[in-house]
Amino acid sequence: MAWDGRVPVLVVGGGMISEEVVIPTVLQEQKRGRVGDVSIASRRSATIKHLKEFFKGYEFKGYPDPAIETNLEADHSDIYKQAIADLGEHGVVIVATPDHLHTPVIMEAIKAGRHVVVEKPLCLKVDEARQIMSSLKIKASMCLRTITNAMIEPLRL
Repeated sequence: MAWDGRVPVLVVGGGMISEEVVIPTVLQEQKRGRVGDVSIASRRSATIKHLKEFFKGYEFKGYPDPAIETNLEADHSDIYKQAIADLGEHGVVIVATPDHLHTPVIMEAIKAGRHVVVEKPLCLKVDEARQIMSSLKIKASMCLRTITNAMIEPLRL
């Protein structure tokens, strides 16, 4: 099946920046036809449940799925790995986790051959930056972009 040009997007992180800036922007671009399927990964099902209620009327896949999770507060710290594995071929991973959690998500996305957009900062340690850049050299077709939420005009849906 040919690619329709709509980019599948995975947002990793469900906190304030995701809720107020990243997710509204992604959903707006989906409405405009530029973004395809949207997924959101967070440590807790409770966060996904909240986001589904907050963005009522919009479709996205949540990791973990609060509809099947019995303990909404259970820690699923590695759930992003499954979400990245499930992301479509032309997918983009947006990393909007707490700063100290950026590097493992970035590395998993690069390993899976996905483009990556990271909410600033890229990482916290110089060695992590070197590790990321070395991985990108191996996967030469990958795009890595660090953004600040000031670069994105918040959209209200």
